[in-house]
Amino acid sequence: MKQLFSIISIVIISACNGGDKIKDFIAGTYVADYEQEYSKGHDTLIFSPVSKEGNSYLITRKTSYRRKIKGVIKPSEQRNEQMTGIYNEQDKVIYETRKGETFSFSPEKNIVLSGTLQYKKIY
Repeated sequence: MKQLFSIISIVIISACNGGDKIKDFIAGTYVADYEQEYSKGHDTLIFSPVSKEGNSYLITRKTSYRRKIKGVIKPSEQRNEQMTGIYNEQDKVIYETRKGETFSFSPEKNIVLSGTLQYKKIY
């Protein structure tokens, strides 16, 4: 009987806390392909929590793109950058601390939005 009461208590407490489904979704790798008038590229974002309990994330962006100049596609160029972001529990977004970039997450659609780009979560 004590075990049953303990199990029920744990279930009730877990249900009340509910967790933060956005925060639970964040960690992972996201990709986006884009094409603009003067370039075509592929972006990868990797969100890694700095600690299990905190709201800080290491964000790694890997970009590969090809410039288009007068209709000619130039050789591929790569750029890697690391950033730090803070998850705001009230707004449900990550604010990047250096440039002020905002990342909004949609677990239902399996995506993150940054500016005009939509990244799909791959794992």
